[in-house]
Amino acid sequence: MTEPATLDPARRARTVVASVVEVQVTTGTDTTRVPCLDLDGAPLLVVPTSAAATICRARRSGLRLGRADGLGTVVLTGTLTPVAADLLPPGTQQAVAAASRGRGPVTLLQLVVETALIDRPEEATEPAPLDLDDYWSAIPHEVLARGWQLARHLNAAHRADLRALAAGLRDVPADAVAGAEVTIVDPDGFDLRLVDRHGGWTYRVSFAHRCDLLAEVADQLASLVASYADR
Repeated sequence: MTEPATLDPARRARTVVASVVEVQVTTGTDTTRVPCLDLDGAPLLVVPTSAAATICRARRSGLRLGRADGLGTVVLTGTLTPVAADLLPPGTQQAVAAASRGRGPVTLLQLVVETALIDRPEEATEPAPLDLDDYWSAIPHEVLARGWQLARHLNAAHRADLRALAAGLRDVPADAVAGAEVTIVDPDGFDLRLVDRHGGWTYRVSFAHRCDLLAEVADQLASLVASYADR
């Protein structure tokens, strides 16, 4: 599995920010989790309109964004500013619409980042400040940031392919596999969990080469499925 330490701090930070889907916000005595989208390193929060004014009243806001897989925790501070949805790129507008569904009236608040810090779970030292020029110029690692989205897509839209792959790994007929799902995707491979008549199993499937782009992961998966289908 790819070691997160191989990424420089700025790229690790951007990868964490790009992967977060929810953040915790506090207004008065109430704490809630709201959807969070990545706008090229500047988090965009989808908050209830009823709470937006209170949240914006703070002169400075801080967001703590973390992962438990070694990439660390990022702390961004700055000012939350309302953003009009129709000024966002089409893809972001679609993501906002999906995140807002069923939530009633919402307001979009973008964090104007003024400081950025990053730490790692295994280090007890204080978070290290990041140079903002380095932070803005860094490119998130696509697979580490969005691999979970690919796993969700595969589990929803490619069940038959995953069952065929699972059957090949177990060396059993496809109809002997009751279900299979991808649980983890990273640059070096993925974990496939399956259930058959003998119980539950998890296989670690390695890619032929390290993948830094989701398109490369998709190609590797297609090749693996085809190789087992031909057996």
